Amino acid sequence: MCPCGVCGDVDAWVYRSGAVLHGGYGSTRYDTTHLILTDGEGALPGLERICDTCVAGLEEDGKAYPYLMGFGEKPKAAIPPAAYAAIFAHHARITLEALRRHGAGPGRAGSEPPLDRIEALRADLEHDPSRTRSFRVGQLNFAPETIRVARAHVLASVALGANLDGGRIDDAARRYGEAIVENVSLLEGLLDDLVAQDHPSDG
Repeated sequence: MCPCGVCGDVDAWVYRSGAVLHGGYGSTRYDTTHLILTDGEGALPGLERICDTCVAGLEEDGKAYPYLMGFGEKPKAAIPPAAYAAIFAHHARITLEALRRHGAGPGRAGSEPPLDRIEALRADLEHDPSRTRSFRVGQLNFAPETIRVARAHVLASVALGANLDGGRIDDAARRYGEAIVENVSLLEGLLDDLVAQDHPSDG
């Protein structure tokens, strides 16, 4: 018996790990799918398993977004800044915990490096779609890139001696999510302008 923590249904094969939902083998709809909760654990406090129906309800309410598949493909739907921020924050924390388990982490004395400096080093370590518009035209989902950038952000912060606490990770995550969506909107606007210039209306 594996009851759903939301509705009590026994058929619950989506597992919660912090802000991430992982679809397991018993899930018909979400097997191999990772979803991000946009409000962290707020939507599912303390719950470990959720059924497909309740996860679908979270999707419909805009509280959870699929962002990665177990076989490497990614959902094609666009996701909002809050979802990118949640992906970034979750994977940054995992990376920081891994570094701390191996004895690495911030600890160098000195002034705190500004976020701009950390982001600049991060962009040198990993292609960062929040700081560049060099991505494929029509690309709507940047979830895999977000995971890599979150890891690079932690590495850059540690290298520069930044004090990474939850608030600083959340600030960087929000800024990242907003910048990605802004870049996509800007690129789409530029393309629309180019099309309008090449094909002016007769009126």
